[in-house]
Amino acid sequence: MGFSELYVTDLKASRKFYVETLGFIEVKQVGNSLFLRGIEEFDEFSFILTEKPSAAYGCFGLRVSSKEYLTELKEWHDQMGIPNEYVAEGFYPGLGSCLKVV
Repeated sequence: MGFSELYVTDLKASRKFYVETLGFIEVKQVGNSLFLRGIEEFDEFSFILTEKPSAAYGCFGLRVSSKEYLTELKEWHDQMGIPNEYVAEGFYPGLGSCLKVV
């Protein structure tokens, strides 16, 4: 798994819980999204909290070994009818291309 995104209704309260209580490290905030990572993670971030009107699990992104495998994985998800979206490098700060499963 590359990252998970949660939709939250109160970003300030969510920051307090995930950073101060659970111990996630705040990496940056871009607009209404807060990017976090665990203590010993090597990726820039692995968790995104995005303020929205309703709380929900937004999506997750998969990390793979090559762009070719990413294409293969997308095709498999398409065949299985699993909603997904290819996300180009740069859409998420510090992250390469990924498959966003929604």
